[in-house]
Amino acid sequence: MHFMQISDWIFDSRAQQLIGDNNVIQLEPISSALLYYLTQNHNRIVTRDDLIANVWNNRIVSDSAINRVISMLRKHIGDDPAKPDYIRTVHKQGYLLLTDVKELSEQEINNLHKNKTRNFKRSFTLQNISTVSYTHLTLPTTPYV
Repeated sequence: MHFMQISDWIFDSRAQQLIGDNNVIQLEPISSALLYYLTQNHNRIVTRDDLIANVWNNRIVSDSAINRVISMLRKHIGDDPAKPDYIRTVHKQGYLLLTDVKELSEQEINNLHKNKTRNFKRSFTLQNISTVSYTHLTLPTTPYV
């Protein structure tokens, strides 16, 4: 599966995108690979050595490079490292994905898309009605001469 639900986010590993309620975030390939690895190992602490071996393919990589990618992922998903909801740093051990991960089928993705589109149309219609009503209420009652 290449669609995964991570709390309020949908992660499309093929397109390397995080999809939220109001936005789509295009991830860098290394960020996408790291997030994918975390989702596949969400029930355990992932060490830096695990990341170097499986995300960076045993290339030499500095701690600051790993920190930068983790920081970028946190920024994209709105996670606070001091009070994490998604990615926790486990001191001297590694990283832990705190949320459950659910793999989604194409059908589930299509259903989510239909529901969001329907809700958007309903919201848009209500906004238009309130705008029209507001405009109607603010029109002058006497004609201009």
